[in-house]
Amino acid sequence: MVSFEKLSNSKSFNKPKIVGILNLTPDSFSDGGKFNQQNFALTHLQKMLIDGADIIDVGAESTRPNAQVLTASQEIFRLEKILPKIVDEIKKFNHSQHKNIEISIDTYHFETLVFAYSLGINFINDVSGLIDEKIIDFVATKNLKAILMHNLAIHADPNIIINRELNVFEQISQWAQQKIAFLEANNIKKSQLIFDPGIGFSKDPKQSIRILKNIEAYRHLGLKIYVGHSKKSFLDYLKIPNQPNLDRAQKTLIISQYLAHKKVDYLRVHDVLENFGAINKAQDPFVFEH
Repeated sequence: MVSFEKLSNSKSFNKPKIVGILNLTPDSFSDGGKFNQQNFALTHLQKMLIDGADIIDVGAESTRPNAQVLTASQEIFRLEKILPKIVDEIKKFNHSQHKNIEISIDTYHFETLVFAYSLGINFINDVSGLIDEKIIDFVATKNLKAILMHNLAIHADPNIIINRELNVFEQISQWAQQKIAFLEANNIKKSQLIFDPGIGFSKDPKQSIRILKNIEAYRHLGLKIYVGHSKKSFLDYLKIPNQPNLDRAQKTLIISQYLAHKKVDYLRVHDVLENFGAINKAQDPFVFEH
């Protein structure tokens, strides 16, 4: 178990952008089956908009271990009726509330990206780490923003992880530096990229926790930082002093506050209102125990 302790005399912290997760899937690890029907999806979307989401991340395929692997056509089939309505609702909300809430598509399929772009999405959140040359060319040509996530396998697989004998920070940093150089050579500007260290993807729980503990170290890449930690299984290995019975949702809020104090730029979460409240609390943040 890895524990937290409280950090005193720290008052200033960043307010990251909140990325609200909208999973249109029957099998996601936390909310599978909750929002894969149109009325439930749109109701949840409205709640996230009202609750303060800055970005809505829409996904139609789960990448948890043993999830169903979809073809591009199957993924588009899940999206083709609901995504236009999602985009329309966000546009209406932005107009009525004078907001600029953006939309990202969580996909590694080129055809899905093209479909989503035709509707007006702003980001691609590609868990493959941008391995498809067609996606790379499209992102460069259309000047899209892209989440560059470290990963060794598209779907989370406990058997495919960074070697435990190696330094996880060095491994991820080397991968990111090489990838950024490759993408720049293929006409993607560094300003288009946002770096996600890939919590829970190709890492065991201790490695994921170590990444969060040292999240500031990735600033050397020169990209904004994006973290998706919400309700993931590594949280079961986290110990909070004097709070032994916290569930994953509660631990998510503590980490969100910690990451805000570490000036992380984007937090991808399931519970927008609760996380928005956590990062705005006027109290000392929690940090990892040394």
